[in-house]
Amino acid sequence: MARRQKIHSTINEHFIPEVGVFGDVWLAKAEQSFWYVTRDGSVVCLSDVLNNVPAHTPPRHGRDGKDGVGTKGERGATGNDGRDGAPGKDSTVPGPRGEVGPAGIGQPGPRGPAGPDSAQVLADARAEIAAIRSEFAALKLECQAIREANAHAAGYIDYLKAKVAASK
Repeated sequence: MARRQKIHSTINEHFIPEVGVFGDVWLAKAEQSFWYVTRDGSVVCLSDVLNNVPAHTPPRHGRDGKDGVGTKGERGATGNDGRDGAPGKDSTVPGPRGEVGPAGIGQPGPRGPAGPDSAQVLADARAEIAAIRSEFAALKLECQAIREANAHAAGYIDYLKAKVAASK
């Protein structure tokens, strides 16, 4: 009769039994370790054996006896606050818009000094306009003289060219 060999898979080492059927293999997924049941029924870690580490049995944590027997005790004292962590970086998300501030309307200030007389300002402006117009008229006459000189320059240049050609 052939030996029975069976592979079991479990979440972690805590769910592997301390005693099993010879030849069974257990796989603890969280620790990625293999466990083998020996002839005497004890379960040993194959990962330890293959790595030349003393083999150990599945870990057992907990307490002896039934859970939930007895009365519940009073709540213990509150523990101390933990340490503050490192400050985080500034947010890149803009916050909500703030409240509208006061309207800015206050008491009127003292009356300022009186401005210049508008009749005097108007008279000064008219005098400046008249001065600019007279300068503009003089400039207009100078431009007219330059245009007329240029209009007659072509005939004078032809006369000079003919004179230079005749002297050769």
